[in-house]
Amino acid sequence: MDSDDHLNVVPFDFDAHRKIAVEQYGRKKDLYQEFAETVSDILADAIKSRGLRVNGGSLAGTTDGQWLGPRFLRAQVNCILSR
Repeated sequence: MDSDDHLNVVPFDFDAHRKIAVEQYGRKKDLYQEFAETVSDILADAIKSRGLRVNGGSLAGTTDGQWLGPRFLRAQVNCILSR
């Protein structure tokens, strides 16, 4: 790799990527929620059948997707700072 190769790199469009990710998550949220509930039921049955006690709240759930925006912004900052 030539020392000037980094000058020809197209910058990553974090805002466009964030918008696409939030949109895609929104389309599949119900599928993720159903999967999370199924996994939660399986874990609850396994824990109960073994007589175990687990501290904590809900084992499963989805979000409205708004956390994706800040996560991608942090990734953008980290990427820029690591250059």
